[in-house]
Amino acid sequence: MFENYIFAIYSASPYFCVYKIEDDTAIAITTNMTAYETFDTTYDWQEVQIINDNASNFVIGVVLGKILRNPVIISASMVDNVFVINKAEYGVCDYIVSSFALYKNSFCDSMIGFVTNNYNSTSENYRIEQRYIDGSYEVTNEIPAYYLCNQTISLEGKSRAVIAKTTMAPYIWIYYYPQVYRYSISLTDGVQNWISTNLMYIIQKYNDTQTPYKIYSLNDYNNPEEFVNGFPAEIDASTITDFEFVGDTLIIFTTQKTYAINLKETHMVVENLPQANANYTVEYQTERLIGSLNTEGIMGSFSVEFNI
Repeated sequence: MFENYIFAIYSASPYFCVYKIEDDTAIAITTNMTAYETFDTTYDWQEVQIINDNASNFVIGVVLGKILRNPVIISASMVDNVFVINKAEYGVCDYIVSSFALYKNSFCDSMIGFVTNNYNSTSENYRIEQRYIDGSYEVTNEIPAYYLCNQTISLEGKSRAVIAKTTMAPYIWIYYYPQVYRYSISLTDGVQNWISTNLMYIIQKYNDTQTPYKIYSLNDYNNPEEFVNGFPAEIDASTITDFEFVGDTLIIFTTQKTYAINLKETHMVVENLPQANANYTVEYQTERLIGSLNTEGIMGSFSVEFNI
């Protein structure tokens, strides 16, 4: 889903539909699939990732077929309120293990990644095929691809990071693009995880009726810190059904009502420093309104030097 669009994948005709949200109503958009149907009449879509840019251009990344699991890259655009497939082509790799999407971030406008452990038909040859909104691509990152394949049960793109949930310690790996460094989270008892888009918070679900959910701050490398008071007292944790992070706001869905909680960031993360034992200067600037009018505000800034 992008802004006011919803994409639906079906197992039977019409297979692929686009809806636009207007006045809280989903309106079907006419879809022209001619270019794809000319390319391949197969709709055996196992995984689907979708990215777009500000010019209404879209890329649909499809993992096709249960056996060879070929990646298919579909270019599309919105023209006169018609979703038009412009081109479809096979990717470079096959035997795709999983896929993920990075959407509108500081690293790239948007990117779809296909992870394989059989690059060039060589068993245990790990690669990530990276597809961008402008049609360019690269095949790279054999070491991260190995970790993203090894014991991974799901991949999820958040901002410019890929989150791998695994069956062995450290259980959650976070890879930041483009350096693709690993952030290991050793939370062992959770059965389900929700991680905020800004990668500052994580919620874990447990098989525990007394404390079914816990919320942590990712404010230190490899060291999540649990919220001292957990969730607000007015929320009955036993009624929670789902979570959704929207910016700094956590939306909590329950069987009774829906809550929205603002999570105030009280820390700053410095990523991917090139070397240890060096001096770095960090500057942080913020605007904070202090009056009732939007013109009544002050701007403050501070800087700090530290040695690591």
